[in-house]
Amino acid sequence: MFPQRTLITNERVLIDTPIENLAYAESHGVFSSNTLPIIFELTKFIKPKICVIIGTGDGLIPRVIREAQIKSLVNNSKTYLIDLGETMGAMPDKIHNTESVFRKLYPEIMVFKGYSTPDGYNFISKIESTIDLLWIDGDHSHLGSLSDFYYYSKLISDDGLIFFHDTAPNGQGQIQPHWCGVDKTIQFIKENYKNFECINFTKTNWLNLGAGFAIFKKNAV
Repeated sequence: MFPQRTLITNERVLIDTPIENLAYAESHGVFSSNTLPIIFELTKFIKPKICVIIGTGDGLIPRVIREAQIKSLVNNSKTYLIDLGETMGAMPDKIHNTESVFRKLYPEIMVFKGYSTPDGYNFISKIESTIDLLWIDGDHSHLGSLSDFYYYSKLISDDGLIFFHDTAPNGQGQIQPHWCGVDKTIQFIKENYKNFECINFTKTNWLNLGAGFAIFKKNAV
């Protein structure tokens, strides 16, 4: 999809970690039916000026989305990452340490440390009036993921996209892990937000799409 970034400072060469070696690569289907090229190409296609990513482990999705955003050649683009830095597989040493590989190689990604709602939303809404791409992968409980949608969907542009990750870690129609209520959130949005349409990619007996991801888009007026 894109070459690894490198940085040369004081005769030291810093090379980014390969995608397949980043944490949570498996939950994105990297070793089977890789979902990352779909996310990369969709991001590139809509040419998002403003991207907001809620939650990340090792910075895998921020890398993919930022590189696709650059490839789309949109002017003055920005990528924001909102990450609490604790619970739900957080990796603060990778994300909130300014000396980490991710922060050194992607200094343009603006990182907000805190809860996505209401703190992160208040931070974003004071800076940006619209969001073109939103990735929700923070609090995986039903109420937590629904709260992210409720707040941030108010800022989504007419042609923008909202992604949810971990929509069905155990597969569609199965009982999901105790920590994940995103499947209930997807169903709730389908039933109560008729101004959005959705497609949900989940693994089956013959197709492993990782933990699953859904895409929401506003209906055409």
